[in-house]
Amino acid sequence: MLDEELESYKEQVVNNQVDILHKVIEPLVTPIWKNVLMGVVGSFVFALITVAFYFIISYGNYSIKIKIEQPTETTGKS
Repeated sequence: MLDEELESYKEQVVNNQVDILHKVIEPLVTPIWKNVLMGVVGSFVFALITVAFYFIISYGNYSIKIKIEQPTETTGKS
C-alpha cells in the first residue's frame, strides 16, 4: 500500500513538473517589457552623460597655469 502511494506521488510529480518548475522560476525572472524599459532608460541616461561630458570638454574654459618664481634672499639676523 505504501509503494502504491509512492508511485502515485511520483506520477503526480512527473505529470505536474512543468507547473512546479514554472512556479519556482516565475519569481526569479523579470517580465520582458520591464527589461526592455530598463534598457531604454539606461541608454537614454548614458546618452545624457556622454553629451554632458562633450559639452563640458568643448565649451569649458580649461587652462593649466604654472607659475615659476625666483626665490628671494632674505637676510635675517642670527
